[in-house]
Amino acid sequence: MPADRAESHKPAFKHISILGTGLIGASFGLAVREHWPAVKISGWDRAEVLDRAAVMGAIDTAARDLRSEEHTSE
Repeated sequence: MPADRAESHKPAFKHISILGTGLIGASFGLAVREHWPAVKISGWDRAEVLDRAAVMGAIDTAARDLRSEEHTSE
């Protein structure tokens, strides 16, 4: 890939957060992971949904409460 084109493909963010890590949210996380593997991805959802998203590699950290300051690593 030419240098100028590679430059335009740099991620705009170092970290993203996904509210809702079900089918659409997890798919978005996996697409981000494919294009920009260095971007850290946090997700918020119910425990069982977060567990699935973490197992498939769609998120790096999980939170079950939006007000939570701490995230559990998955």
